[in-house]
Amino acid sequence: MIETLYKKFNKIKLVLSILMLTVYIAGTALAGGKIWHLPLFVLGCCVYIFLPGRAIYHLLDMDNCFPVNGRFHSLYYVFGMAFLIITYIGGFIAGNLALKVAPALLFLVSAFTVKTKQINGPKKNTADNSQLVLIFLLFSFVVFIYAFLGVAKHAHPAHTGQIFLSQDFMWTVGNAEAFKNSLPAMDIRFDGVVLKYHYLVELVTAAISTFTGIPCYDLLGFYMQPLMTLFFLTALYDLGNLYYNLNEGKTNLFVLSFYTLSCLSLWKVLPNGNSVFKYTLLETVISNVNSQCTALAFLAVFVGLVVNLIRNNTNLSAKYAITLFLTFVMLVFSKSPVAAIVALAIISAAMVNLLTKNEKKVTTAVSVVTLAVFGAIYFGFLSEGTGKSTLFSLTKTLELGYFKNYLNLFMHTNPTLYKLAIPGFMLLQTICMAPFQTFTVFPKMLRDVFRIFKLSFEKLWFYAAIAGGTLAFFITYHEAFSQVYFIYVAIFFLNLLAVEYFDFTKFRFKYIIHYGLIVLSCITTLFFYTNFGGSGIRQYLFHYDILEKYPYRWCVKAEDELAGNWLRENMDDGELFITNRTHTGQGEGLSNVYTCYSGKQSYMEGFKYTVSNMGIDFETQVRPKLELTGKIFGIYDQEIAGTDEITQMCVDNNIKYALFSTQFEGETTALDNFPVVFEDRTVKIYKIY
Repeated sequence: MIETLYKKFNKIKLVLSILMLTVYIAGTALAGGKIWHLPLFVLGCCVYIFLPGRAIYHLLDMDNCFPVNGRFHSLYYVFGMAFLIITYIGGFIAGNLALKVAPALLFLVSAFTVKTKQINGPKKNTADNSQLVLIFLLFSFVVFIYAFLGVAKHAHPAHTGQIFLSQDFMWTVGNAEAFKNSLPAMDIRFDGVVLKYHYLVELVTAAISTFTGIPCYDLLGFYMQPLMTLFFLTALYDLGNLYYNLNEGKTNLFVLSFYTLSCLSLWKVLPNGNSVFKYTLLETVISNVNSQCTALAFLAVFVGLVVNLIRNNTNLSAKYAITLFLTFVMLVFSKSPVAAIVALAIISAAMVNLLTKNEKKVTTAVSVVTLAVFGAIYFGFLSEGTGKSTLFSLTKTLELGYFKNYLNLFMHTNPTLYKLAIPGFMLLQTICMAPFQTFTVFPKMLRDVFRIFKLSFEKLWFYAAIAGGTLAFFITYHEAFSQVYFIYVAIFFLNLLAVEYFDFTKFRFKYIIHYGLIVLSCITTLFFYTNFGGSGIRQYLFHYDILEKYPYRWCVKAEDELAGNWLRENMDDGELFITNRTHTGQGEGLSNVYTCYSGKQSYMEGFKYTVSNMGIDFETQVRPKLELTGKIFGIYDQEIAGTDEITQMCVDNNIKYALFSTQFEGETTALDNFPVVFEDRTVKIYKIY
């Protein structure tokens, strides 16, 4: 009878999953996505990621490297994405479509011809298959929420009339388009600057777009996140099964912790979805904004590989070492702040471990190589703008948070007490961001400090990551608040340890505070989901004029997308366009628009992120472009140049087209002497020569 009920419950879960996925598909169509793009995307992922990754995994006989759980199938995604990137780069360099397709077909065949004993051999200990049902249900739920949190807010303005797009989203789409134009990729928004950024998702997107023909905008707006969610869930389950020794209950709780536990903002998140404690982890793992979900997926795989190596005395064979460091390389390119904390924490653990009797040469070697790999990639590819845009301050992050008024009160009334109170406010902020986890893990961490030389390597590593990630969050400041990614690493390990340390099977009154914090945290999460769903529904209603569209001062209109499409179809390689839509005077505004839709190089569409991420100098590199832009459009305190001067300036800088948006400041007095090749309400495109 119990088995019958369970099977019926599985059927209910299956029906719920199908309904939620149906909502996602419908939402994509309502947002202007093409229905046939989804099956094409799934096919592309199978051919270029999943099946090649599966083939490599079994050809390397990786199952035998995991004696506890007998599998680590999240490596399918690691191997698959690595294969996709290598295939794309090789094909791009060769310039031959056959070279792009042939390797995929080869691995597609090999995926079905792996040795029989590797696929159909005796089954090893694995977690119950009911986990697959839960993974599918949770995947469907996350994709369902993403239909409102992401898809609705990435709708095509040409389909809906107008939309207020996230600047970071347009930046990401532009980066992906840049990888379709050249290797190494250039900053598509600022001519003459190499793109230096953690851009793995953008590179994968460019490859899939090239092989399937699906636009980068649609991939990043609608389809890529379900893929990354599936990778993330698989990685979490693999890590949980390994770390908790196939304890299904703890593994499920660990996975669910990322989607149920949040901060203590409670109802404060309802109006706009913003936590008063700057907690955005729930939103980032669902939407993958700035690749946080992808980075945590690679982190879970890397942690699992290291833990497996240590616990099971796994031989550090060549294939295992390559797999380990390939995963870390992809983590660095996914999110360098996450990789930085992981690398510094693992080398710190190794240094302490050297002083103990538990020291193993393999852990020391892995730690040293991990730090070396991070340093080589970071300083070689990613670090140009970081030093200029990152400040060190004990109070800057706190001053932007919920407790700033209390901090200011201490500063003005008792400067000495103010300095002493700073660590207390840091702790309080951390508790408010991850209440149950900190109450569960921090006391244990404090006790373990006094027996630090008796701790296992993995505990040293995890504690170092928690302490390092938390401290780095508070003592660094980035103008885009990127220091928050440091504490998300800490929360990842807090979740892992909190589930290990806390006994969920028995109710104990002494843990009443813990239970209360779980309840409050889950209530906040419900408020988050309410906001995500409500704001998404409202967005769909705006799209179809059921609610009157909001009168934004600046937004992305249908004609902006159409203008971008015109540039895509009519600009040749090597040509540039220039626009007056470069800056609103408020940070950066919506200035990544036309590169996002056209995939064509701009002379200077935006510069804020180019300065902060690529490290260019404002006076010597940005200001000359501002002055030239000002002379063409009469902005930035510049007088409009004459027709001949404009022509000469544009010829000298290879600027073929000038795009004018009436939403932004500027004049077309001189440009009106040039032929108009595109005009639609608020947008005109002039051909200069």
